[in-house]
Amino acid sequence: MKRYIFFLCAVLAISNFIFGGEQLYKKDKLYETGEVREFFGKDLKTIAFPIGGLGTGNITLGGRGEIRELEIFNRPNKGNYPDLTFFSIWVEEEGKKSVAKILERKLISPYVAWMGIPRNQLPGVSRFEEAIFKGEYPFGYLTLTDNEVPVAVRLEAYNPFIPLSPEKSGIPAAAFNWKIKNDKKSKVKVSIAFSMLNPIKTLDKNKRHSYGKNLNQFIDDGFIKGIKMTSNRGETEALESGSIAFVTTEKNIDAQTRWYRGGWWDNAHVFWDDFSDDGRIKNVSDSEESREGRSDVATVLVYFELDPGEEKVIPFYLTWYFPNRENYWNREKEVRGKKFKNYYSLKFQNAWDVASYLIKNKEELYQDTKIFHDVLFHSTYPSYVIDAVSSQASSLKTNLVMRKDNGKFFGFEGLTDDSGCCPMNCTHVWNYEQTLAYLFPSLERSMRETDFLHNTFKNGYQVFRTLIPLGDYWWPFKPCADGQMGNIVRVYREWKLSGDTEWLKKLWPKVKAALEFAWKGVGDVGEKFKWQKERLLLPWDPDKDGVMEGEQHNTYDIEFYGPNTMTGSLYLAALKASVEMAEAVGDRKKSKEYLIIYEKGSKEYDSLLWNGEYYIQKVNVMEGLVVPEHLRSLEKDCENPSCKGKESPGGKMEALEKGQSVPKYQYGDGCLSDQLLGQYLAHVAGLGYILPKVNVDRAMKSIFLYNFMKDLSRFSNVQRVYALNDEAGLLLCSWPKGKRPALPFVYSDEV
Repeated sequence: MKRYIFFLCAVLAISNFIFGGEQLYKKDKLYETGEVREFFGKDLKTIAFPIGGLGTGNITLGGRGEIRELEIFNRPNKGNYPDLTFFSIWVEEEGKKSVAKILERKLISPYVAWMGIPRNQLPGVSRFEEAIFKGEYPFGYLTLTDNEVPVAVRLEAYNPFIPLSPEKSGIPAAAFNWKIKNDKKSKVKVSIAFSMLNPIKTLDKNKRHSYGKNLNQFIDDGFIKGIKMTSNRGETEALESGSIAFVTTEKNIDAQTRWYRGGWWDNAHVFWDDFSDDGRIKNVSDSEESREGRSDVATVLVYFELDPGEEKVIPFYLTWYFPNRENYWNREKEVRGKKFKNYYSLKFQNAWDVASYLIKNKEELYQDTKIFHDVLFHSTYPSYVIDAVSSQASSLKTNLVMRKDNGKFFGFEGLTDDSGCCPMNCTHVWNYEQTLAYLFPSLERSMRETDFLHNTFKNGYQVFRTLIPLGDYWWPFKPCADGQMGNIVRVYREWKLSGDTEWLKKLWPKVKAALEFAWKGVGDVGEKFKWQKERLLLPWDPDKDGVMEGEQHNTYDIEFYGPNTMTGSLYLAALKASVEMAEAVGDRKKSKEYLIIYEKGSKEYDSLLWNGEYYIQKVNVMEGLVVPEHLRSLEKDCENPSCKGKESPGGKMEALEKGQSVPKYQYGDGCLSDQLLGQYLAHVAGLGYILPKVNVDRAMKSIFLYNFMKDLSRFSNVQRVYALNDEAGLLLCSWPKGKRPALPFVYSDEV
């Protein structure tokens, strides 16, 4: 764990240079420690704190304390606030009038929604005046304040997050610890309730997802008490088949398996009037299915008293179990619609089973999670570094990733509102991710096994997206130079972290083939795999001099032509890593061969591409390659020598040779923020410098100097927008010395 933190902070520190000239941040500011930032007021509106297990989906806690989304059905569900799902509190100070509120901050303007504010979020019911949210992942802390409420209210929400233990970190659950303290001089009575509409929708007779035959059961097993939610409609293997539970370990409770069934909003009226009257609710324990098209709300309420100065923690646990997944994201007929099971289905039988396990082991799970939290948040690293490292780790607890029942781990590039985006295990995108390797290395190794033992052919051609379930089929697209070379470095990283040379030996034949693919190319693959030859006509480094000159598909979803250090630095890192790996498996001849290529390539890249401030690209269409018509560029660039990409194109770009058209989507003389991507991976993996240190240091300064913008208000970007107006950000590329291509690579102006 400490090693993980050291590595991540060391990597981030690479960019923390103290710049001369246009210095933006003083050294004491860069290394300043302090409290993690807190959010309140309107800033709370955009906070979404995911709580769930590795590969289990999640619920999302909003900054006001609201349950924002239920993303427990094996896909994202952004923006769909669940109906009638909330915590509430009733308090009565001795001798004074009672008060009842939903345990959330009041809604934040503008109050805009389709057909007005949804009444099923009960927007008209009283809430707290203010909230303060602090994210210290894996813990989310919420403080609610209101002068009407005579107790202090704090929430601690989390899911077990225990490095090196994907089993204990893969529980489909969310834990809520409500901490209530009596700051008054007299006794208070308090009730905390959690209410939830059974959200399970199954296929009706018209094959539409709807409510019907939903069942809420009250269970008291002598250990925990609560509600189990299911549906009696649908088949066991259906995607919707599963269960939800919400429970507490408290003894003094009331429970309703269903609110009053009536028309309009009768159910909410009856519940709130009953709850706000005396902090108790009528117990309803029957297990009666809901009608077609309807579902029921259930409630568990805990009641207690507090003496002056006394504090009590009221725990609630929300668990889920939806074991069946379907490949909805691929169009390929081999995998489209194929079903498989979540890994957690091997350990649990239903949501109540999950809750029982979680609570029986709650002390160990909580303390181990707290140890990880405390090591990170009590360190002396700058607060913004801690914030960045911890918040990004939350991605592992969302639908970004999944774990199949065979233990294999998979991940998208990102998420849209209701689906995964850009499947699966994309090698060039996952080059940038480091958290999994250091916190859950066994899962990262499973990804390398998929990449090399399944997705890499004997000739070294590596498919950079994975079709699942795995089978005798592959995604028939171009190989990507950055992803393939970066993957080799990551094998080295996994080997170094684990010390498992037997594991390395298992992968080595395919690792070696993937590296040598750079100069050998596709070769003779036969009729079945002739598509490989169609995708890549010539090798990336046909003369085996350590410099990639061919057509290099990359993470920008385009191809670079000619030498560049974006893919080139990854190639150098892969060569250097392979020198050591070959030696470790006893392949000394290859080790020496790779060392010669590496040393030659390192010198050549530096000599060819270093302009005194940063590394550029030498755009060149290698003999034998033909630029497709749709990739032939306008033969113009920026005539202004100070052009940084903001001026209109003008002037004439020199043709490459023999009158060929310049390819679109290159960066040429630009200062690319990713120009040292391979150096970054090399540092993280412990390979040291692959290019001269003095030039690497200077290039990093140039990237910050030329590409970092304090204010984007005057910068025009027609591409995707991740920062705007007066926000700051690092552009992917700029052209401080001019010669910006008329059509540079497609993400060049993005942050």
